[in-house]
Amino acid sequence: MNKTQIRKFKVKKVINFLIDEFKIKDVERENQYLDFRYKNNITGSLDTRGFDVLLTNDDYSSHEDEDIMQEKVDSLLKSLNI
Repeated sequence: MNKTQIRKFKVKKVINFLIDEFKIKDVERENQYLDFRYKNNITGSLDTRGFDVLLTNDDYSSHEDEDIMQEKVDSLLKSLNI
């Protein structure tokens, strides 16, 4: 696979993982960012360049969710061995 194919493969794997594992919904792509809804009241964003996760809400619990989500995404990417 070339670099573009690898990047597309990783993005697809991460999106499907987030949908299955965290039940994200309303996924929309805007340039290199994927915006989504999480737990109905939390807005999320995934930067497809570095696979950084950002959850925005005034509730502090979303920061814990963000850390958990980021750790699981990082683990998934390491397990791909690409």
